[in-house]
Amino acid sequence: MSQVSEIKCPNCGEWNKWTDKVDDKCKACGEYLEPGRFVRAEEIKKIKAANKKNEYFVMKDSDETIVQLYKLFLNSILWGSYYVVMLFFIFIAGMLLIVGLIAA
Repeated sequence: MSQVSEIKCPNCGEWNKWTDKVDDKCKACGEYLEPGRFVRAEEIKKIKAANKKNEYFVMKDSDETIVQLYKLFLNSILWGSYYVVMLFFIFIAGMLLIVGLIAA
């Protein structure tokens, strides 16, 4: 249950009922009551959407909990193996560089 309080609009100065939601708007001018908080919430949504695109198995809100855990586990294993292979190639390149410098 949300409590209703009042907040002063930063744009027009009118007092409005406020339920502590990010997208609460002023009744008089239609501006957001907390514009900074709204912008930050939108940025977080965009970041989460971009992170979802970087997964091998995309988790949907409609997936059951066990399916989401399974996808999270598989994504972790696949990204972990990706980084292990990348570190292996960096190690080999470093070894070739060292051997090349010693031989020269």
